[in-house]
Amino acid sequence: MPHGLVELLVRDGLWTSGQAVGYVEACDPGDRPGALARLTAVLSAEDRERLLRLAFAEMSTIAEPAHRLTALSVLARLTAPGDTVMLESVLASAREAVAGMPAGRRSLALLRAVGRYVAEPGLVADALTAVRATTVASDMVFAARTVIEFCTPEERGALLADALRAARSVTDEWDRVHLLTALGPVLAPDALAEAIRAVEGLTDRDFRVWGTADLAGHLEPVKRSAAMDRIWPDAGTVADAEYRADTYQILAEWLDDERRLVARDRWLAAVAVIDGDQRGWTLAGLANHLVPEQHAEALRIARTVTDDCLRALVLSELASYLAPVDRRQLLRDALRAVTR
Repeated sequence: MPHGLVELLVRDGLWTSGQAVGYVEACDPGDRPGALARLTAVLSAEDRERLLRLAFAEMSTIAEPAHRLTALSVLARLTAPGDTVMLESVLASAREAVAGMPAGRRSLALLRAVGRYVAEPGLVADALTAVRATTVASDMVFAARTVIEFCTPEERGALLADALRAARSVTDEWDRVHLLTALGPVLAPDALAEAIRAVEGLTDRDFRVWGTADLAGHLEPVKRSAAMDRIWPDAGTVADAEYRADTYQILAEWLDDERRLVARDRWLAAVAVIDGDQRGWTLAGLANHLVPEQHAEALRIARTVTDDCLRALVLSELASYLAPVDRRQLLRDALRAVTR
């Protein structure tokens, strides 16, 4: 069951907080921290504390170290600021989870999971060494994204230059555009302009238009506005419905009011023709961009999703942006989808 659905059921009085507690208790150990994080606001302080300790007690049952680290990173965020004993226990478990990894990979994994809480000498230096030694471009780019948060300005600039160079060197255009857009939010203006030029040089129109729009969203306002004006006529030529929907969603965020209305209609129309249940994932991801006038059409699209759990997820995501009086039947429909 989607955690967000449970949260809304409690908020709207369709479930009690006791039922939410039972739901968290029934989750698998690897899923329980995520459920607790989503439901924290609707649980009592006493229940939150008890469930946090229950979740931590079962961390050792998660066999895969990467999955255990993900769960521990959530528990670290949920630990009360003054509870140093609990936080140290979580950090000790994180160190145990990475103990069998090579030094550089161990440092990267710790930084990614609990970096904001640890201050071990040499941790960032080891991680930087590991990133620079990485020969697979995709691994290098995403490892760099992890480490830059903990770097000095000089280290950050050099590392991002290396990551951008690695992304640009990738032959496959799907991989190249997704690596370049992954770097977009953290690039300095000159490097961002270089990334945009690289995307504009792609031969695949869909990747070129969508990638340029995505990166242009990180430009300073005047340049961003000019870039969106250039992209606007090309958005309708994007053949893949998912990329077309994403492109129009980006444009709708930055264009003038008149074109924003058109872009919103076009991205929802694109979502409606995405193949299979992928339209459900796309709609759920874009739900927070909907305006009230689009809710009816969005709900119609959501009900075409055939997978019951995914349909419940989409309905609950849409419901979270409706007034309580309008969403109760929607929540009942979502609950019915996963309990029948």
